[in-house]
Amino acid sequence: MENGVKFGKPRKIKPAQERLVKKLKAEGKTYVKITEATGIKKGSLYLILNPEKRKQYNKSHKIYLSAQRKS
Repeated sequence: MENGVKFGKPRKIKPAQERLVKKLKAEGKTYVKITEATGIKKGSLYLILNPEKRKQYNKSHKIYLSAQRKS
């Protein structure tokens, strides 16, 4: 990453969209209303609003992929 190279799949949800989601939730909007306003699916909203769950999901997914490669 010295030269600014990022590996992996590019993110589909931009930081501006994440800020909007957090703002709408702070205003008391429901997941359904936020989905209608932004077009972001409910599962992605949950991971944006609960970053500790994203870390947990990523860790579990890496373990799953590792197991798939071994078999």
